Amino acid sequence: SVELDNIVGGRLAAQRLAGRASRYLVISGSDQGRNGDQRVKAFRAFLDQAGVPPGHVEEKKVASADLHRGYEMGLEIDPTQDSTIPGQPGLAIFSAWGD
Repeated sequence: SVELDNIVGGRLAAQRLAGRASRYLVISGSDQGRNGDQRVKAFRAFLDQAGVPPGHVEEKKVASADLHRGYEMGLEIDPTQDSTIPGQPGLAIFSAWGD
């Protein structure tokens, strides 16, 4: 059997994205369960330790994460908005979907 460490996964994602954007969007399920919750908590904790202001991390809970909804969400996002890092996107996205 295969097991995932959600805490390490969330932390590694945040570590990879930290400093590469001025804002962070966490996409999670409204009923994602323990796995997704652990990923979100670890992601937020790492960014907090890295000094990212809380107002720069937004969580968007969605009821379903199918291809159509993902496309719609992509249309709503302007990745250059509020960019403070030259040559880098203004927004980094972490999908913490889990069951």
